[in-house]
Amino acid sequence: MATLFQAEKVLSKTALQFYLEVQCALDECDPKIQEIVARMFKILRNKNAPSEAQSHAWDVIDEAIFPSRSAMIREENNAFHASPEAQTAEQELIDEERNFAETVQTLMESKGISQAQLAAQMGTTQPAVSNLLKRQSRPQRKTIKRIAEALGVNPKVLWPNFVDA
Repeated sequence: MATLFQAEKVLSKTALQFYLEVQCALDECDPKIQEIVARMFKILRNKNAPSEAQSHAWDVIDEAIFPSRSAMIREENNAFHASPEAQTAEQELIDEERNFAETVQTLMESKGISQAQLAAQMGTTQPAVSNLLKRQSRPQRKTIKRIAEALGVNPKVLWPNFVDA
């Protein structure tokens, strides 16, 4: 038990050190930058803010407070995404999503189930099902399980590499 306490203490100290680093950097910023960061903090504190808005707020804060670090991270990120490994992984994700959407659509058609009916069986909305089928959102593991249940198939039928955690 002492090990868990020590780990929590180290994490708390690390978080506090990071907070102090951020606060010192923010104090050195121009007042206009401080105002922008304050607006971004409001978005982060808003529990109803969409995840995309929160992600964008984090990016804005990071770039505003640590511009040189942000530039370095962008360069590393661009280099990574240009690598053959990343491009292969991205294509695999695209193929998995396409196969998932096509398989769900085929099963729905063969069972005579509409998007609205599938959504009702899953406890979600028709637009959520539509977004999955149009590949506008990537399904989470629990969503794959719920769709599989609703369609009466094993999750691996929908997502061959599915691992139940």
